Amino acid sequence: MTYATMPLYNYNLTQKVSFTKTINANRAMSDYEKTLKRLQPINFYDEFATANALALRDGVYYSFIYDNGENGLFFHALDP
Repeated sequence: MTYATMPLYNYNLTQKVSFTKTINANRAMSDYEKTLKRLQPINFYDEFATANALALRDGVYYSFIYDNGENGLFFHALDP
């Protein structure tokens, strides 16, 4: 299988920091871990494949994100 033309929807998480201030390493790692735990249950491949299909069909994609806290979240497509 070739991945050259298939979007994989991988993400890269980068923390924004100011290089003019000192960084609290413990807090930075804690925030990073919380963010990763929030992103983990999202099925990016299915969600964004659906979003791309709807955007190609309708010309635009609007959605609302239902957030259930630690139980995860999902994207609800809206009528364009």
